[in-house]
Amino acid sequence: MNLKRMTWRVGVCLLAVTAVAMLSGVVTAVESQSFDSAASAAAGGWTGSGNTTWGPYGYSDTNNTGGSSGAGEAGGTFERTNVAAYYGDTDIGTVNGADGFSASGELYVAAPFADNDTFVGHFGTPAAGAVGYENHHGGFMLRELNTSNFRFMARVRGDKEGQETGDQVVTPNGNYNFNYNYDAGTQQLTATLTHPLTGSVVSTSTTPAMTDQTFTADAFGLRSGFNSAGSGQTMIAYIDGVTYSSAIPEPSTLILLALSVVGLVMRRGR
Repeated sequence: MNLKRMTWRVGVCLLAVTAVAMLSGVVTAVESQSFDSAASAAAGGWTGSGNTTWGPYGYSDTNNTGGSSGAGEAGGTFERTNVAAYYGDTDIGTVNGADGFSASGELYVAAPFADNDTFVGHFGTPAAGAVGYENHHGGFMLRELNTSNFRFMARVRGDKEGQETGDQVVTPNGNYNFNYNYDAGTQQLTATLTHPLTGSVVSTSTTPAMTDQTFTADAFGLRSGFNSAGSGQTMIAYIDGVTYSSAIPEPSTLILLALSVVGLVMRRGR
């Protein structure tokens, strides 16, 4: 076979495979955010809706998480409400449960007995002012218990009514590192809190398998609005130094695509 023709065909195949992977979301990446400033968080895709009304929470120049990431974090006060609100990275593409997803970072929780739920994780962006919207969220829920403790639980829900929730683990208020992973094979999500200094496991929770729902998310961060209407009950939570699954291709993938195109043009032009 002519060498030039063979090179051309190989290049076309490489270009096609790369393009299909990018468009289908198979090529995933891991985003990170350390909240060094409000401007850097905004540049990284972090924005909010309803978070100043049902809070306020969002970017903060404080260091409640106390971890190595230093000052600057996301969080604040979360008021009990049935109106969907959030502060998160809405520029992650579409993450599919069929591909699995995960996240990790620093966490601080102060949950007085306030009858409130606060969510950390991947979620589908709700419409502004949506009431009772709880579809498409996967990560973990923080729920009040008493003045010294909160309940920590893994949570995943797709496109249908009813969510899969792991054991509610009683956990002292304070500072932790968190991580969670949704396994596309078992269709279960496991969330864990570890001690920030020793790394020892403090709390872990795993959901039952989500077998009859399709999960997608286009954001990661903090969400509220998982309760009925409240009367001023609040919870405090912050995250920092976070890494999380994204469907936006890595720069190396874009470089591969560009090189493929350049190679094809050069070969074709000879």
